[in-house]
Amino acid sequence: MYYLNVVMDVIQYKAESRLRDFNNYFRLSEEEKQAVYKLALLLNPKIFIEAGIFIVDPSLVPQGKINDFLKITDEKIGVHVNEEIMIGGRSIKVLHIMVCKNEWLNRYYNVPMA
Repeated sequence: MYYLNVVMDVIQYKAESRLRDFNNYFRLSEEEKQAVYKLALLLNPKIFIEAGIFIVDPSLVPQGKINDFLKITDEKIGVHVNEEIMIGGRSIKVLHIMVCKNEWLNRYYNVPMA
């Protein structure tokens, strides 16, 4: 649910706020827990890495943080990022770029990086 909350900061995707409220996970019904799982599968971090929306670059992450959000036009990124991506057959607007450390993706999302 924390991951879904992060993703909603980088793309314009409507998801019920209860499905992102990780502090109240215990309040979800079994159906809502299944919806969280399905949404997390749909919004797989690999999609965002391949699209350049999640960038693994520790030099861009401020000291003491594990990730940071940048505007898609930020010159620090050094590459052009598309303003829209396709997810589940829908065109979704990209709002921000997330820069992170490799360990962060491995620890929280089990995404192995080269």
